[in-house]
Amino acid sequence: NVTFVGDKAVCAPLHTGILPSTFVQTETPLRGLGRENDKAFDLVATLPPDQLKAARIDHDVSDLVFGPGHPDAKLAPEGLLGSAMSEQQRKIMFSVASEWAGILNEAHSAQRLEEIRRSLPDTRFAWSGPTTHEPDMNGESYFRLHGPSLLIEHAPQGNQGGYKLHVHTVMRDLGNDYAKQLV
Repeated sequence: NVTFVGDKAVCAPLHTGILPSTFVQTETPLRGLGRENDKAFDLVATLPPDQLKAARIDHDVSDLVFGPGHPDAKLAPEGLLGSAMSEQQRKIMFSVASEWAGILNEAHSAQRLEEIRRSLPDTRFAWSGPTTHEPDMNGESYFRLHGPSLLIEHAPQGNQGGYKLHVHTVMRDLGNDYAKQLV
């Protein structure tokens, strides 16, 4: 969903999914949602035990709380707060967020990405599931970024091939879904 108003564009809510997550196109192996998956696993790999404990949540990996049909879902912020992370960890968290918030061209995504960058200390990273995955395969873990205006969920699905092959994600702009601030 992209809403254009003048020279502004809002790409939220954004619901992406992949099945199967790996396939071959013109002899080139491709992995859908692979960068998003790998960057999140890179972030969780940097967490020492105390931070990992703060990030861990008890959540069914295949549930999207803010998925289609749930625009007004409420969710208490949980997980590791960005202000408790190192600068390097926040850079990785921003890189994860950029995979969703940066899909439009630079002219339309720069302002949103800067807003997300400024709010990183108030953004939480939550994780449920294993903390490692096979190289070149998506993992079997749910993760969430939840900030003042950003909500991203990544939820592997257990059906139709299993958690490594079927993934649903959602990104919401909590104050501007469907460009409601612009229209």
